[in-house]
Amino acid sequence: MRQRVRIAVVGDFNPSFPSHHATNAALQHAAEHLGLDLALDWVPTPTVLEDREQLAAYDGVWLSPGSPYRSMEGALVAVEFARRRDWPLVAT
Repeated sequence: MRQRVRIAVVGDFNPSFPSHHATNAALQHAAEHLGLDLALDWVPTPTVLEDREQLAAYDGVWLSPGSPYRSMEGALVAVEFARRRDWPLVAT
């Protein structure tokens, strides 16, 4: 059985942003290369501001490209959450 990795992509998914589709594809490609099962969830920035602890369910955080965010404060809360826990964080 393959190991499962859960990644929170914090951002406000917009289907018209090519970079959002590229983020999904890049993460899936990396997981396949490493032999991992990927569980990828887009987590809207306002919800992080309301409840940062929801990020505790993930193994790492990716701050999505394509700002402006609906909540810049929510995006920064996600960065702080990951850094304070010494978690993997990618911010593009």
